[in-house]
Amino acid sequence: MPYATDGVAFSLEMLGWGLFLSIAALFVASAFGRDRLQRAIRWLFITFGILSLLSVVGYATESPLISLGFIAWGPVLSAILILLTILFYAAQNTKDWIP
Repeated sequence: MPYATDGVAFSLEMLGWGLFLSIAALFVASAFGRDRLQRAIRWLFITFGILSLLSVVGYATESPLISLGFIAWGPVLSAILILLTILFYAAQNTKDWIP
């Protein structure tokens, strides 16, 4: 089966969504933190990164930790996107905005 848990396609997806995206989220978290909104975005990125990494560990050990990825990739990522939209919209109306 091409999309079984022991298949190549699922393994590549876990590498992309689980490992690489979580590392990227942990690194980008340091770019935010000036005000309250940015601190919330920073902590959401950190939460996303940790939950995604735990999901990869769950996949590698075949434990229930794999379900943490669905929390990270669903509600946490949605919250990050909403807050980033608010931040960029607010920045667009100030002099800090760089087109």
